[in-house]
Amino acid sequence: MAKADLYVKQFPSEKVSIIARFISFISGSVAFVLAVLAIVDEDILLQLEITPGRSVLFYIGVFSAVFATARSFVPGSIVPLIILFLLLLFLG
Repeated sequence: MAKADLYVKQFPSEKVSIIARFISFISGSVAFVLAVLAIVDEDILLQLEITPGRSVLFYIGVFSAVFATARSFVPGSIVPLIILFLLLLFLG
């Protein structure tokens, strides 16, 4: 039974994938808005403090890191399709 559990655990959970997509959408959106604001007015980048002692640059870094971490939990759906297509070409 232990080997079967290990096999099933290697596939990502659908609930975790949905939550990770939501978190990556929200954090990516916030980071994008902050980056666009910084591009429009470069003084915002270092001088505007959202919280005391934390500039916009800090929050762009934090939300980008959250985005990258959340995206790592989202499985890539195109890779199995490519492998299946190559297998069909090999067999056919």
